[in-house]
Parts: sequence; structure tokens; C-alpha cells
Amino acid sequence: MKEIELSSRSSIPSVRLLTSFLLLVSISGLPLIYSPTTASAQVIKEQFLGFDTCAAPTTAYMNAWSGTSPFDWIGIYIGGVNRTCSQPNLNASWVTTVSDYGWGLVPIWAGSEDPCYTAHPATLFSLNVSTAYLQGGDEAVSAIIELSALGMSPSIAGNDEIAYDMEGYNGTSGCIAAEESFVKGWDAKLQAAPNVVAGVYGSTEASYISSLTGSPAPNFIWGADADNNPDTTVMLGVPTGDWVNHQRLKQYTAGHNETFGGDKINIDRDNADGPIYYQ
Repeated sequence: MKEIELSSRSSIPSVRLLTSFLLLVSISGLPLIYSPTTASAQVIKEQFLGFDTCAAPTTAYMNAWSGTSPFDWIGIYIGGVNRTCSQPNLNASWVTTVSDYGWGLVPIWAGSEDPCYTAHPATLFSLNVSTAYLQGGDEAVSAIIELSALGMSPSIAGNDEIAYDMEGYNGTSGCIAAEESFVKGWDAKLQAAPNVVAGVYGSTEASYISSLTGSPAPNFIWGADADNNPDTTVMLGVPTGDWVNHQRLKQYTAGHNETFGGDKINIDRDNADGPIYYQ
């Protein structure tokens, strides 16, 4: 196994120290420059441990974990027709409070699934590639509205990010083509002004992430590959030459309980060599 260094709160005094530098992000082939003088919140490229969980924990839990866990960021399901958990804690105040605790965020959008998806009852997008493209764009518009409602400033160019939750499915060539078109619609809408950083989350194999390299491609991928190896360069089914410019997040363990600061949460573990939102 390749050895990699993982940073955490215990070894980095504050991720916000990184904002004193200019950070480059490639969106649609053009670099955008981030500096603290352009916006108070930023999408920062980093390699730190994180976790995701179905429902956003209370701010008390997030505070307890901020000083005791190895994690620096959290994935949060902010909306979408197929979001399966309620979010009683998630609102703009929650975002501000946990950001003040030092947490980074990766918003997730649980919209329509592929027409071949059968694991659970769900709303599906169209098998027709032209329709699927338009539906992907519509999902992006809805996601931008929700990001704005949470105070995450998607109106500032490159200032925000979101990953689309594309669950695994038994793919036919038609369903894979529909996914490719849908994701292009998602990417195109987000990457147009004001340039929200566009991502896709899903199984590294069963969500056919490797097929999403066409233009416009996601700015980053978040691969689910529960191999217990945090190395983001190792994703089953995803070529090592794709999404190499700090464009990878990896979910490397499946759901399990962890306890820090006396508070237990059921989580998936993740590692990021890619964009994380900081307010």
C-alpha cells in the first residue's frame, strides 16, 4: 500500500492559515484565483480527513468533534428529491456555526437517479439523452438555490461547490449514456456563471464514474470505494490519470459508529485531495 501523509486538526493549527496564499482552481480549463481579498468564503484544495453522515449532526456534536476527532470536514446532504434523511439541524445558522468551529463542508445533492437504478424506490431521470441533459441542468439550478438559502454564497464566482449523488446501478449502454448526458447538463449549468465547482459522488465502479470524462466533465469526483485505504489515487475502476489535479475525494470506509468528545455518530470516513468549502 502506498503511504501518504494525512493532515488533521492535531497537526494543522488552522486550515484558515491557507487562505493567506493564492489558490488556483481549474474550471472549464480556465484558472480562477482565490484570495481572502475576493471573498470571505472559499473553496480550498487540500488533503485532509473528513466524514459524511445522512443527517447533519447538532452543532453541539460538531463542536465536541472539532477538538477531539481527526476530521477536518463533513459531507452534508443539502437537498434533492431522493434525499432519504430529514435534516432538522441543517440551516444557514448551522452552516455559520460549524464553520466558526473550523469545519470545512462538502455539500451533496441527492437528485434524480439513473433510469437503471433499482436499489430503492426513487425518482429517475430520463433515458433520453437530450431530456437527461436538460434535467441535469434543472438539478443544478435547484442546488444553487439551496446553497444560497444556506448562506454559502454561490453567486460569487468559484466560491462554492457541490457534489451530485449518483448511486450505483446495473448499467446498460443506454443508461450509461443517459448518465453521461445528465452529468454534462449538471456540469454545464454549474460551471457557467457564477462558476460553482461541480462534482459527482458515487461508487467508483457501479456509478460508472470513469465514463464521465467527456466535456464538460466534473471539476472533481468523490469516489465511494470502501477499501479502508485513504489514498485518493487508488479508486477501483477509475484510471489513475483521470482527475489528477487535486480533484479527488474518496469515501474509503462504509457506515460505522465512531465516538469523539463523548458523542457517537454513524459515519463514512473520507479523505480529500480536492476542493473543500470554507466559510
